[in-house]
Amino acid sequence: MNILQVTKKFPFPEKDGETIAICNMSRGLSSNGASVFLLAMNTAKHFFENKNVPLSLSHYQQINAVTVRNSFNPISFFKSIFSFSTNLMIFSLLKISKFSSSLCASYGF
Repeated sequence: MNILQVTKKFPFPEKDGETIAICNMSRGLSSNGASVFLLAMNTAKHFFENKNVPLSLSHYQQINAVTVRNSFNPISFFKSIFSFSTNLMIFSLLKISKFSSSLCASYGF
């Protein structure tokens, strides 16, 4: 069985309840025969270099981190409300959606 685990932050290091739960759930699924794939938002607050994946995450078949700019700037916020500029969050969500669709199609989820 293929399982795509989508998270709002990269689950490493395991230092809070959310990351511990994410990793324990995926380890349990993997140990019961499932192929677990990770698709994580890579934000500035929880940024992780994809090339330095620790052995504690070796239960994942594939790890994908999509960089998302989620910083808040009040001036930019008000400019975006009163203009027709592209909303970066919508762009980021579309990027994640497109990436997850191609991942699902290629692995038969």
